[in-house]
This record gives sequence, structure tokens and C-alpha cells, in this order.
Amino acid sequence: KQWYQRRVAITAGKSVKEAVKAVNEEEERSKNLIVYGAQDDDESEWGYSCKVDKTTDTFTAICDQLECENVDVQHCTRIEEWKSDRTRPIKVEFRTAADVETVLRKAHKLKASDEFKKVYLAPDRSAEERAAHSKLVNQMKELIKKDNSKHYFIRDDKIKCTDKK
Repeated sequence: KQWYQRRVAITAGKSVKEAVKAVNEEEERSKNLIVYGAQDDDESEWGYSCKVDKTTDTFTAICDQLECENVDVQHCTRIEEWKSDRTRPIKVEFRTAADVETVLRKAHKLKASDEFKKVYLAPDRSAEERAAHSKLVNQMKELIKKDNSKHYFIRDDKIKCTDKK
């Protein structure tokens, strides 16, 4: 049902050609995962092949922590320009969207790891989806400031809460 609703929202008000392009882009993004906060090395220290290997090694270590053995990673690469004051996200391409879902379902295990407790995994989103998600995150932060006795989270593009344990 959620998949269908996303497709309807993506194609609403577009020509057939634009709708097909949007659906194809969504299909490609569904096989990608973005890793935020993973350690980034100085750009000048590595040649291209070493950078790719280091990025792949970083994601392999994350998968080991998550106990994800049967996911088929096609390619890992850093996105954005290197800056000394921040880490660049890693874009991970999988063979199937099911592999992305497998990894995302286990992402909560990273909080228990000393090495990866500041690493955040997210599905690959379009610019519009990133803007909408950012807005939700900001709203959630405001709710947490007002009442931190509850656990707030985003599910199905809505802010939800439960009592803290």
C-alpha cells in the first residue's frame, strides 16, 4: 500500500514521459542507501582505487556490526566534495531494494557500537523527499524540546511517539 501511494504521489500532475522518468529514478534510488557520519580520511592521502577500497572496507565493517551477511553490494562511493571540517556521506548501491530494507531494519544496532554510534543510515531520497524529511526532523526536535519524556521517531512520513522505557 505504501509503495503504491508513493508511486501515485511521484507521478501526480506529470506527463506520461515525466511520470515514467520519475518512477525509474525512484526504482533506482530504492536500491541505494546513504551512510552519514562514517569516518572520512584526508583526500590527499589516497589514490582513487585506495579511496574506493577504504570506503568499501568502511561499509563492510558496518555490515559486520549489523550482522548482514547476505546483502549484495554493487558499489560504494563517497559523495560530495571533501572538506576537512565534515565527513562525506557514502552512497551504497545494492542489487535489490530488499537488501536495502534488510540493512535499514538492523541499523538500530549501530547505536550500541562504540565505533559506529554516530553513523546514521538512510534510504536514498530525492531532493523533495530530503526537504520534507528535514522538515519532519526539525518538527520532531521541537517536540523533544517541549517533552523529552517520550521517545519520538519518524515512520511512514509521520512523527510518532511512545513512552520511554
